[in-house]
Formats: sequence, structure tokens, C-alpha cells
Amino acid sequence: MFNTSSALAANAQFAITPRASSAGASTWSPNRLDIFGIGTDNGMYHKGWSGSQWYPSVTGWEALGGIFNSTPGVTTWSPNRIDIFGLGTDNSMYHKGWSGSQWYPSISGWESLGGIFNSPPSAVSWGPNRLDIFGLGTDNSMYHKAWTGSQWSPSISDWEALGGVFNSPPSAVSWGLNRLDIFGLGTDNGMYHKAWTGSQWSPSISDWEYLGGIFSSPPSAVSWGPNRLDIFGLGTNNAMYHKAWTGSQWSPSVTGWEYLGGDFNSPPSAVSWGPNRLDIFGLGTDNSMYHKAWTGSHWYPSIKGWESLGGNFNTPLELFPGVRIDSTSLVLGPTIVCIIKPGLAHTGTLPSKAGNLLVASSISFSALCYIKRRNYCEVGQQLIT
Repeated sequence: MFNTSSALAANAQFAITPRASSAGASTWSPNRLDIFGIGTDNGMYHKGWSGSQWYPSVTGWEALGGIFNSTPGVTTWSPNRIDIFGLGTDNSMYHKGWSGSQWYPSISGWESLGGIFNSPPSAVSWGPNRLDIFGLGTDNSMYHKAWTGSQWSPSISDWEALGGVFNSPPSAVSWGLNRLDIFGLGTDNGMYHKAWTGSQWSPSISDWEYLGGIFSSPPSAVSWGPNRLDIFGLGTNNAMYHKAWTGSQWSPSVTGWEYLGGDFNSPPSAVSWGPNRLDIFGLGTDNSMYHKAWTGSHWYPSIKGWESLGGNFNTPLELFPGVRIDSTSLVLGPTIVCIIKPGLAHTGTLPSKAGNLLVASSISFSALCYIKRRNYCEVGQQLIT
């Protein structure tokens, strides 16, 4: 599927610096997985799972060129389509796309999208042939660019100013066609929100809705269905807090937050694999992985309790949802969860089972991969060596 005659990095090494060395993962169809990471040469590397084997090989990685200083942002808007974004050494935004048969603009080339940023990008798609990218400029304000299906808006090098002053990277999510929700922490460490309603920005193009709270971590936002949002963040006591948009109002209130307990030293990672389902992950003060799930009727293991998944980690983890496609619409929401940290140091014994999550020793670079497909593990079984 990929041009394996191009430069392959069978022994590529990945940097260990927190956040900047995080990998991006995405899925564009059932039984498909694509993983991206920044190597020690700061170039972008890629590996794909086709459903039966790894490309270019179990231990090899496809070199995609570039020199980056940020975590990649990855999204997909249709089957056999992937778009990757990252900040170059000039802090401008760069983009590469997999068109279904080849990399655009080339396997090693990247499209410059302009701008000067001080935060990793957040990329999201609300429908076929649509991309929206967000990042913080040098003035710490939010900036936005969209691929409309035929061109970049406002232009290939310009960005739309969305106002605000932030001290955390943005978290963008979509719960339906022509809908966007963006979250970030203001200079007061409170949570702020802006939405694209289909025709305009709300509350306005430059204003942001105040959602209260005082947080010590960037937010993690996710949607499990139309007109539904769930946002998570760490309070000043390092416990997890949660707020939901139920379709008509914020719960527990516009400025109130639900206390979910725990004691964490990393930002939360939240994902949904189906309607009325949430899974949240974070690193405890013992550097072990902890998990909590919303089952549709209650929090598991309890509203304040967390399930220990073991391990000993030295950097936060990333969750990158994919898309689910049915006969009538493209519904934004993951079918696979992948958490991958190339170069991640791990000590101790891996648990053989963590609920419905398969915990597997990865195929190279001492990385760990946690994969969940609906209620059962499938691809992950191929990762054990």
C-alpha cells in the first residue's frame, strides 16, 4: 500500500522529551491503524497496520521527512485518507496528506501552511473532505485554518484569529457535521470554550465562553454522539474534574465541575468508542496508568475510584480517535483507541490484562501500545513479540 522503496528507517530511534516525542495514531477504517512519531533526527516516521501485517515491516518505519519541534496532530476525514500536521523549526505549521495512493506533496515533502505558533496543533474533521486546525500564536491567542474541500481558508498561509489569551494547547472536537468545539485554559487557568455552530462562531469570533474551574493541566475533550461533549482536566489538587454538555445545558452547571477523584501528574486522555461510553486515562503520582470509564449509567469502578493498569511511565500518553462511517453519515468518534509513546521508558512487569484493554510489549523502541476495538482486542494481539 505504501511506497516501501522509499527511505525506510528499520532502526529509527525516537526522542524521549515529554509531549514533543508523543506519537500520533489514527484509524480510517475497521482493522486499520496508522502511527506517527518524531525521530531523534526530528523527522516524521510512520508505520501502518493493514489488517494482517505491519507496513513497511514489523520493525521498520517509513521516513516522511521534515524537521519538527512539536507533537504531530493527526486526523482522518474518510476511508484511506490521513492528514498530519506539525510545527517546523521555524514554528510554522506544516501538513502532509495520504490521498489513498500516495503522499502529498511527496513522501518527504511537506506543505507549508504559514503562521508562527507556540503550541502543538489540534486537528479535527467534521465531515468528508473537511479539516480544521487550531494552534496558539506567539501572542497566545487562538488561530484557525480550514480545508474546505477545494482550498485552505482564509488562505494557504493566513490564519483566522479567534481571540482569547491561553496558557495551554487547544483541544478541538466535533460532535457532528459542520460543528466544532474548542477548549483551552485562560491566563486565570479557567476553562474557556468556543463553538462553530454551522454558520457562525459562538459566543463570537473573538469572545470565549467561561466554563469556570481552576486547572493545572490542558483539557481533554471528547464526544460520544451528536450534541454531546465531555471535558476533563486536572484541578489544582491534581484530581480529575469533568463537565458535560448534555444537548441543552452544561452539567453540573456552566461553571461547576464534577469531582472524579484521583491524584495525577499528567494531563488526562479521554476517548469514546461508542454512544454513552467514555474512557479516561492518566498517570498517577506513582507513574502508573489509571483508568475510569463511564458505562452509560455510572462511573466504573466508582465516581471517585480509579482502576490501576500498572506500568511505570515517564511521559503523558496521547489518545487519537478515528472515525466511524455508516451508510448515511460520517460520525466523528473512534473505533480504535491507540496510546503509543515511542521511546517511552517502562519498568516493572506489564499486567497481562487490564479490563478490556490489551496491554502488550510493543514491537520496537521499548514503546507501549494499548489498543481497544469496541469490547474486544484484535489488532493488539499481533503486537506481542
